[in-house]
Amino acid sequence: MIVSSLNRSFLKKTIDPIRLLFLRNFFFRKIIFKYFKITNWGLSVFIIRKVKINSRTINKIKDTLGQTGFNILLFKHLTEKEVKSIINLSGGRKWRKSKPRILIAAFDKYPIAPINSRAKVLVSFYPDLDNLKLLIKHKIRRIINSELPLKERGKHFHATDNSYEARQYIDALDSNLIIELGIT
Repeated sequence: MIVSSLNRSFLKKTIDPIRLLFLRNFFFRKIIFKYFKITNWGLSVFIIRKVKINSRTINKIKDTLGQTGFNILLFKHLTEKEVKSIINLSGGRKWRKSKPRILIAAFDKYPIAPINSRAKVLVSFYPDLDNLKLLIKHKIRRIINSELPLKERGKHFHATDNSYEARQYIDALDSNLIIELGIT
């Protein structure tokens, strides 16, 4: 997908709204998916936030990802250094309430491009989404929340919106990790 690599500058504030309008237009979106090769399309990163999760729930999460078509490449409990790297990558906005705890890198051999008419509504909420299967995050959030007391429920499961963002998360941990995972 087209993801701005600019930092929080005047240029980004000017270009980003244009980029989002472009991605929300289905005509351009179809052109992107039909004629452009998306690097590492199908690569995904899922993050479980710091919340008490038992091994049974973790197995349910792994099973759900597997049934959806994701091949888990890496399941990692994050160190404090790795947590800081991930927080710095996203500017900290996503991690105000709770920090990342577990990272799951996965690959989907058969990603589904969000270009059909039923995906129009989803694209308005997730303009950078490059694989409809990433929306499994909502089901996994329900699995996690079903195991938690009412007061602790929330969005404890995060998924990258696209393969570019997934690659950034993996590179934030270790720039050589992508090679070790067999992704080029």
